Amino acid sequence: MDSCSDKNGVYKMVGSLKKIKFLKLKSFIIATSLLFVTQFSTHSLYSKIEHIPTQIINIIKGPYHNPSIDLPIKTDQFNSPTLNYLKIDKIFKENVETNYDHKINLIGKDFFEKLFNDTIEKEIEYSDTHYTLYHGQKREFLLLQDMAENLYQIVLKKTLKDFIFLRIPDKDFKKIKSVKEFLKKSKKEMENNWNFDDQKHINKILLAVNPSLFGNNIFQGGECTFSFFINSENINYIDQIDLMEKLFKFFKISSLFKKYKENLQELVDLLSYYEPNKTGILLQILIPKKYIDNIAYRCKPFGITYHTDPIKTPASYDLEKYQKNNFSLFTSHYSIDQMQLRLLINQHFLLNPDQPSSPSERILFFRYLNETEKIKTYKEKLKNVLKKIKNDIKENNFYGEKNLFSLLYEKIKNLILIK
Repeated sequence: MDSCSDKNGVYKMVGSLKKIKFLKLKSFIIATSLLFVTQFSTHSLYSKIEHIPTQIINIIKGPYHNPSIDLPIKTDQFNSPTLNYLKIDKIFKENVETNYDHKINLIGKDFFEKLFNDTIEKEIEYSDTHYTLYHGQKREFLLLQDMAENLYQIVLKKTLKDFIFLRIPDKDFKKIKSVKEFLKKSKKEMENNWNFDDQKHINKILLAVNPSLFGNNIFQGGECTFSFFINSENINYIDQIDLMEKLFKFFKISSLFKKYKENLQELVDLLSYYEPNKTGILLQILIPKKYIDNIAYRCKPFGITYHTDPIKTPASYDLEKYQKNNFSLFTSHYSIDQMQLRLLINQHFLLNPDQPSSPSERILFFRYLNETEKIKTYKEKLKNVLKKIKNDIKENNFYGEKNLFSLLYEKIKNLILIK
């Protein structure tokens, strides 16, 4: 995993970005080792909304307004779901305009300049091969993601590439291979439960996502990714220590969980500590177009299918329109704003770290959060705990002879890899 930090915040990424030439912007220049900024043609994308005095539009408008070069894309089709969403004056003024100004001021404009430019650029860069989806969550989930990645490397002697563990693998994630199969099996349950994906066994295998950074924003937040991210929130409470216990059990090192439980609790406390200027975690997930209909379906709140026949009207039907700015085909502004999807988490795709080598065929994860004083302390203490765990495994020979280690490896591989 590559990471980069500066005085304004930290960006942690999983995935590979092709190098793009730095461009001089009329309003400002952003040049970091991680983020690259692109400009558009002389046609102003924001001609309809440039008069709105808001933090978000002022930040985004800078690099994409009054540009000096042309890119090989049509001026009315930016292949960026976030830009396409913000172009719609009615949606922006009613749902986004000043909702986040206070938090943006607390966290800092520089952080969001980098964030918006990086996410929007990747939407465009990968638009031919991938659909972009967003998920926002509390900062506390950083521990699960960091610990899972490091234990995978320590125990299995393998390094994750372009991958983040969204769940702790178990046999439940092997049962359903595709969205089509999931929808057929869940049809009656979905009809009889208005809060369908609030149920534990359903919530476990689904991930709620938005097709743009600010979508699903009605009622000043709704189920909007950006709202969850900027406020470090989740709908449901998750016990992070319980997750740690399950994670250590999965890797067959439960005794080490007991030994370091207090240290793990300290890490959770650091992440959950109130800091007015902290964000949650933003996940930008790029899914290859060729796989999207096996992984995603469009839905209403609580994961209820949006289309009468979601098999005949798969996720790609709506995502292609959203990406290409064909909003005239949507029934209303409300329908555009409220578009959300659910991703099926299973061992074949979102829980499979062993993906194709070609970036065009990989599911790419990019993770963002800002750096605060507590995050700095968290990173230092996490490093120390991992060092101790690694030494314990080595010195105490947890897995005995090589053949026993091989059995463990095969057991874990059967849960998370495709044969």
